[in-house]
Amino acid sequence: MNRRTRGEETDRIVQQPASAAVRSPVRGFVDGRLIDSDLDRLELESARRALRLLHERIPPTEMAVLLAPDIERSDAQWREWAVASAGTWQPCFVDLEATEITKTEFLAWWSDALDDLHGIMYPAFPEHYLFDWAETAAGERRLMVVEELGHVPFRMYCEYGPEWAPAAPLPGYEPVSVGVGRLADGTDTVRFMSQIRQDSGLLRLHAGMYVGSAVPARVVEAHQDQLLVEWTRWIEMAVGHAAAARTA
Repeated sequence: MNRRTRGEETDRIVQQPASAAVRSPVRGFVDGRLIDSDLDRLELESARRALRLLHERIPPTEMAVLLAPDIERSDAQWREWAVASAGTWQPCFVDLEATEITKTEFLAWWSDALDDLHGIMYPAFPEHYLFDWAETAAGERRLMVVEELGHVPFRMYCEYGPEWAPAAPLPGYEPVSVGVGRLADGTDTVRFMSQIRQDSGLLRLHAGMYVGSAVPARVVEAHQDQLLVEWTRWIEMAVGHAAAARTA
């Protein structure tokens, strides 16, 4: 399959609306016994096992080669959006709340999350394609992330620090993992700025980032789907870790 065909297929997938959930007309039996298992759950667990195995078996360098045509296309598109945005930003956030964990416990767990790529980072979302340390064109060592943005593989080189915050945090919230994501040529494309607060027994997270103001709404909305999934999974992992630590 050539690059043009891949690109056209990717565009077609992005533009398709999500289908509504339907009840299957099929019933399954084992030894004559009706099976009422949650097939979506079984499929999800199988997909997670398959993805973990593939991430463990495919080296980052080979994954980058496999995704090169997609990254080339998304680089060009995000470069255009960055120019059109002219340094202005729009929010791409979701809000989550959780019990059974405190802000202090979550932040302690999160501080080491990048040390466990296969146990924490990859499993949080199926379209986490690649995490690796790499040199940019300027020779700087940065965390390279390839994940979906708008349901298309997108590569960014990440740098962290409070100076990259494009806006003040929400009242009562503390910034988490503030940083910038750039293309390989240094184009500034996203600003990370998740935020956290403790409300009595409730942990609140305003999770997400800022993207250029010219980025289409469909891309923002698609990435909010990812944010909901990955941050829910990360909070669940942190809850489990905190519970185990309390009983140790």
